[in-house]
Amino acid sequence: MLVVGFLLIGTPVGLAQSTTVRFAVIGDYGTAGQNELDVANLVKSWNPDFIITVGDNNYPYGWASTIDKNIGQYFHDFIYPYTGTYGAGAPAQNLFFPALGNRDWTTPGATPYFDYFTLPNNERYYDFVWGSVHFFVIDSDSHEPDGNSSTSVQGIWLQASLAAATEPWKVVVFHHAPFSSSSVVSSWMRWPFQSWGASVVLTGHAHTYERILLNGFPYLVNGVGGDSLATFATPTAGSVARYNADFGAQLVTATAESITLDFYNRTGALVDTLTLHTNLSAISMSKSQIDLRWSDFATDEDGYSIEQSVDGNAFGQIDTVGPNVTSYSNTRLSASTTYYYRVHSFKAGGDSIYSNTASATTLPDLPNAPSSLTASAVSSTRINLAWTDNSSDENGFYIERSTDGTNFSAIATLSANVTTYSNSGLSPGTTYYYRARSFNISGTSSYSNTANAQTSPLPNVPSNLTATAVSSTQINLAWTDNSTDE
Repeated sequence: MLVVGFLLIGTPVGLAQSTTVRFAVIGDYGTAGQNELDVANLVKSWNPDFIITVGDNNYPYGWASTIDKNIGQYFHDFIYPYTGTYGAGAPAQNLFFPALGNRDWTTPGATPYFDYFTLPNNERYYDFVWGSVHFFVIDSDSHEPDGNSSTSVQGIWLQASLAAATEPWKVVVFHHAPFSSSSVVSSWMRWPFQSWGASVVLTGHAHTYERILLNGFPYLVNGVGGDSLATFATPTAGSVARYNADFGAQLVTATAESITLDFYNRTGALVDTLTLHTNLSAISMSKSQIDLRWSDFATDEDGYSIEQSVDGNAFGQIDTVGPNVTSYSNTRLSASTTYYYRVHSFKAGGDSIYSNTASATTLPDLPNAPSSLTASAVSSTRINLAWTDNSSDENGFYIERSTDGTNFSAIATLSANVTTYSNSGLSPGTTYYYRARSFNISGTSSYSNTANAQTSPLPNVPSNLTATAVSSTQINLAWTDNSTDE
């Protein structure tokens, strides 16, 4: 049985569980409909211990009239106590831990949110411990009474709480992403999480998935829980993986030795993965680079020996570094390849035992561009596109359209292996230009050729309509046909 203690601010809620923790992370999800249903079904298929959210739980305005439809309809069996209308709640312990988002604050005081959930501490920001993970769920919104800066009451609470935490993993959760390659960036949340002792930061707000590594510290953006999908702009510094082709969720598995954060789209396809170790971690940075980091438990080493393997069995030394060094970048690697690493310290008297073995897979090459794009008008309002898929590792395709052949804008994001698209709702008698490119977690391909087609014009209006009564029961009509293509 899980036992909960609700304590004062600054004292975490403690729970008794197994040593392995499995939890789901969803964000920007609270819009009732097929997208959220698909994500909810994905999450439930994992049978997680509990669910964490990164905010925007109740679209569009945080109303009391929508909160149960947007949340309880899909996740009632994780909520305790649950007082909604969609079935039974969690039997004895709350298993649903949300963060406040700007949508939740749109209703004054976020009252429906606080009425709906029973959470630790002041419910706006709180912490709890589950197994080897200490969670810190904070409020990044400007409506937070205790402030949303690093020097605010809330910021001071987080700094002190992180410093006091002794668990191997310290996960900070909030809504507004401090770094993002989308147009939605919340720079006020660039708190010194790494120096305060956090292990990873989980956020949303930007309706994309992204993994960003700054000074080796991971920031994960997960805003694709069901509401809408956003586009990317220029990749931000440290952006390693980006995805916006479909909705999805994260499954996180943590032990005392490691934590793995996997992102899946709603079809169950694994899109991105990150594993951190308490000792040695290997992190994929690009198609040709993997970064290593480890803990320095020695005080008298002369340096560290770094070994690599391509099969996890046969290792060979690739480099050495000096004493007190705790990171290394392995470059000039092959794309889409898994590499294994281990490290040991050395000194004149001999070598230490090996660290744990850590592995990472380099990101794929950019996908090949689609080719042979064709555009065929099939009516006055629709043009069909077709192309050749030249990649085996794309996540999908972007379709762009123009009315002058020069200025293009995105009109559709399609899944992998799709080779046709029907563009409807067009204007009659108009020429449209199209181009396509493929994308994967590493970025986008070059463009295909440009194809164009003209929608059929509407026929000319007939004229000179006359009506002539020829009897008590019949009227004859006649008109001039002014078209040749009706």
